[in-house]
Amino acid sequence: MKPPASRSIDLSEAQRSKIPREILARITELASQCLVNPDLNLQVRDYEFDLRNPNTLAMYRASSTEEILNFASKGTEIALEILEDDRTKNRTWTNDKEIAEHIIQSINERLTTQNERNNGLHFVCNPLGLWNLESYLLSVISNTILPNRRALTLLYQIEAI
Repeated sequence: MKPPASRSIDLSEAQRSKIPREILARITELASQCLVNPDLNLQVRDYEFDLRNPNTLAMYRASSTEEILNFASKGTEIALEILEDDRTKNRTWTNDKEIAEHIIQSINERLTTQNERNNGLHFVCNPLGLWNLESYLLSVISNTILPNRRALTLLYQIEAI
């Protein structure tokens, strides 16, 4: 797909119609499996256009749009793998430190620069439903606080939806 001549955050119907059928079928399948109300019209956003907003770019410490797309996609990929992991499905992670170490190890293996690694954690936590827990997970890993099950409780709640 090519960017439309006239861009906005929400894709137009003309642009949406260019999305390959295989992608739309997979999104519909995932929505029916994962969402409480899969019949709602899902928003289809022009994420790249949204990232060009100066306020958005400032949040990611002067990363380029291409860099953000890179660490966002890799972080989301890690999150999807965690959701598919048997430890998540069977609720057998032992504590927050165990999953935090797994997340950081995956980030370190896939993201190359320190800037990507710093920002990548957000893009793993967000799709897992671990909103605003990045600093908590880093503190657990560095042993500055004792791990509890705050992250696992949220993860299992998201998994149950």
